[in-house]
Amino acid sequence: MSRFSPQSLTPKNSISIYTGDLSTKTIIKTNKIISDCFPDLEQGFYNQFNRLIKNDGFSDQRLIDAVDHVIKTCIYPRPTIAQFLSYDHRIDLYSYQNIKKMCNTNYNAFEEYQYVESLKKYAHKSDIKKWNLE
Repeated sequence: MSRFSPQSLTPKNSISIYTGDLSTKTIIKTNKIISDCFPDLEQGFYNQFNRLIKNDGFSDQRLIDAVDHVIKTCIYPRPTIAQFLSYDHRIDLYSYQNIKKMCNTNYNAFEEYQYVESLKKYAHKSDIKKWNLE
């Protein structure tokens, strides 16, 4: 059974690969990593950052990946909270009608995409396998 549910679909018909809870231990660990890499950030940054990652439904793994991503890609001396919050990896999902339209340019669309019963949508077979969508 898939760990994803139709209720987690966005209006654009995509779903985040990240599921699960956000633990205090992970928040403390990642705040320390951020502080080590960006020592000029003030306590107010962390107060708002922690509030917003909780409100946005981050999981432990999404937070860890977001922190790693920002550390690798931040070109300014100080990151913004938005750089962390915008990090996500999403899987595109399609209706039957979407797949039919794809057949106009990709005759193999029905071979490349598979119906995921738990989501009531089609996903690319590589995403189904990689993210265990079945």
